[in-house]
Amino acid sequence: MMTLIFFPLQGTDAFILSTFACILFLLLLWRIYRFTITPWLYPQNPRELPYWIPCESEYIAHWHSYFTCFVLIYHFGRHRVYFGNTKALYSITLAGETICVITGGDDIGELYKNTSTITWENLIKDMYTFVGLSPKSINGMFNEDREQPGLTGFGVPTRSAHEMTSEYHRQQLLSTANHEILLQRLIPGLQENLSWDVLKQHSASERKSQDSITLSLWAWCNEVIINGSTKAYYGPKIFEINPHLLRAIITWEETNWKFFYHLPNLMARDMMDAKNEVIDTLCRYFETPQEERPGMLHFVTAMEAEMRSSGLSNRETAGIHMLHLWAITGNVYKAAFWIIAYLVHDQSLLARIREEVAPAVKGESVNLNHLTENCPRLESLFNEVLRVNSAGALAREVIAPTLFAGKMLRKGTKLMIPYRQLHLDDDAWGPSTHDFDPERFLRDKSLTRSHNYRPFGGGSTLCPGRFLARKAIYTIVAVLFCRYDVTLDQGGVNQKFPRLDDTTAGIGTMAPMHGYDVKLVVKPKEI
Repeated sequence: MMTLIFFPLQGTDAFILSTFACILFLLLLWRIYRFTITPWLYPQNPRELPYWIPCESEYIAHWHSYFTCFVLIYHFGRHRVYFGNTKALYSITLAGETICVITGGDDIGELYKNTSTITWENLIKDMYTFVGLSPKSINGMFNEDREQPGLTGFGVPTRSAHEMTSEYHRQQLLSTANHEILLQRLIPGLQENLSWDVLKQHSASERKSQDSITLSLWAWCNEVIINGSTKAYYGPKIFEINPHLLRAIITWEETNWKFFYHLPNLMARDMMDAKNEVIDTLCRYFETPQEERPGMLHFVTAMEAEMRSSGLSNRETAGIHMLHLWAITGNVYKAAFWIIAYLVHDQSLLARIREEVAPAVKGESVNLNHLTENCPRLESLFNEVLRVNSAGALAREVIAPTLFAGKMLRKGTKLMIPYRQLHLDDDAWGPSTHDFDPERFLRDKSLTRSHNYRPFGGGSTLCPGRFLARKAIYTIVAVLFCRYDVTLDQGGVNQKFPRLDDTTAGIGTMAPMHGYDVKLVVKPKEI
């Protein structure tokens, strides 16, 4: 029989074991004090989501940034496991900074109302630095003592050039006259790209037969919607300056997650090259005399004048426009892709939507009023797509001690609302939260007013382009499915529904995972 003999630890082995035990004991003491005793001593502070390694958050921050943590935390539900489903404000610590995460819909209104001690000014300054503005120019953008402050479209004076950039967006997209001008540039272009003669020759058309084509939906949405939106704002000159601008914008769209992760330039060369190409193009655009740039919208000319009056160079002006171009082009093409994908994968749903929108498509014209006022099923589908496919987060910073949601927040505290968390909250949406239900908003129209539904943000940052986006997507759906028979291309392979890319950070609507697409067989209807 084998006899086990235990030898006492001596020398180096004993020292290693003692050191390890000491470190483990100190770590346990630190964790108990940090996450058990401290909340008891300071109940006015938000509870902190615990972690085991004191420097863990520093490593996360170095490689990922705030947005990565949201993907991890909400994907695994750690906050619910630790705190329970209380919706209470809680905090995480990254690189010495406290970030408070808002999980309750009722706290959002309080955040939107506080514009005096909670702001996003420093976050915007970081983005201005990223696109090449000098410290002097950034200060000029936020200067509130300008000799001639601008006036908003509603007659309310604002004082900084930065505030006016948002105001010019609202003037363009919300005032009736300017909105109509933009609409008349965008919608006809979408209709033209859905004409049979253009579709047959489109680069997204992969195969052609005598009476049908096989179309890459992802490629078509990318090119047509991004190109159309850019040209509608800046006119044709911008593509004369750089015929390959679309390629740069698409590359930026595919790689800007690296910006959120704060990856070093060496690891984000494709993103930096795309960003620089877009800015280079816009810089050459603003170096061109205005009389040689026909078709500019009010937003573009007003912004250009504002930037010049603030002393910005052409390249700095281009940098700010690059950020706004990102906002203009970065969501509609993805939302259109998802809506069409859901429709072609559900023939029953497609039949109901087609019947509803058919009266809007007569000959070559499209009745937008019918689409926006008399198509509740299409509206419900649109809202549900945004609910299940939207990511992004609202970010703010506390600039003075503030009582918020019953907790005292210190100066320098960051606040975050991960919108996807709100959109997938079981308490707000019921047992079918994670299911795609195209008639959810049809059964209960009040859901669009829920604090847990924020696909377009809220407060002063509520997206002014929400009405234009809806009209553009409705037009595409109506024309595509009323003029054509559209089916999935089987091609010997059963097409699976595209997988959502929720593994990388981003803003607004999420893209499909790389390599996923929807291949359509498009055939003109027999009249």
